[in-house]
Amino acid sequence: MTALWVKVVRQSRKVLNTVYDRTFVAFWVRSLGVEYGTNCRFVGMPIIRLGPNSQIRLGDNVAFYSRVDTNPRGVPHPVTIATLDHGACIEIGSNTSMTGVSISIRTSLSIGNWVQIGPGACIWDNDGHPLTSELRRDKDHQSIKRAPIVIEDDVFIGARAMILKGVTIGRGAIVGAAAIVTKDVKPGDIVAGNPARVIGSVQSFDHAQQITELQEEVS
Repeated sequence: MTALWVKVVRQSRKVLNTVYDRTFVAFWVRSLGVEYGTNCRFVGMPIIRLGPNSQIRLGDNVAFYSRVDTNPRGVPHPVTIATLDHGACIEIGSNTSMTGVSISIRTSLSIGNWVQIGPGACIWDNDGHPLTSELRRDKDHQSIKRAPIVIEDDVFIGARAMILKGVTIGRGAIVGAAAIVTKDVKPGDIVAGNPARVIGSVQSFDHAQQITELQEEVS
């Protein structure tokens, strides 16, 4: 009887969350000025800050996971996206998903199609504060260093990774968990560490896997 009651409560909660996400959350995101395509999913309420004359555009089938119970690895906070300066732009391609990600943009961010971003990853195109104490005291935001970020199609970014200003991550690359990426990543490379360095490539991994499979077939 107890198990049945728990199941009923869980199902009821799931239904209520789904209705909330598909109606109120979706409406709220659009009312903030975010443009998004068809079949986008907002699971839980994201935190969105849209600066003056800036844009956030999402393709089709984009998914934001902000609710704490949506990932067994944990969700440190809701998806948090901010365009901080006049004219800043964020474009996220179709079939891209992210969980509890922090995005802070003063210039531009372009994310391609079929990109997956793990819990707690940070994508920041700026240093956040000026380098010198005098400028920090003056709150001189114009002196903050910044540069656009580009993340191409089919990239996978692990949990707690950081993608910093001016970086381009090539198609199909993999960024390991907690890696701090300060330089460009070539298509298909696998990077990890602080600062991130190349530890392999998706192509060589696929090739090694094919060799293993052929050896198993022969034996």
